[in-house]
Amino acid sequence: MNKKLTILLTILVIYNTIRYIMEIQSGSDSTYDYVMLAINLLALFFVAFSLRTKKGED
Repeated sequence: MNKKLTILLTILVIYNTIRYIMEIQSGSDSTYDYVMLAINLLALFFVAFSLRTKKGED
C-alpha cells in the first residue's frame, strides 16, 4: 500500500478511536459507540502489528 495512504488511514483510525473514547467517557451508553471503539482498537492493533512485521522484513 502507498506510504502516504497508510499514514492517512492510520491518522484517521487514531482520530476515530480518540473520538469514541471521549464519547464513552461523556456518559454514552450506546452499544454502537462500544462496538466502534472495539473495531478501531482492533484496527490500531493490526496497524501496529503490520508495521512491526514489515520493519522486520526490511
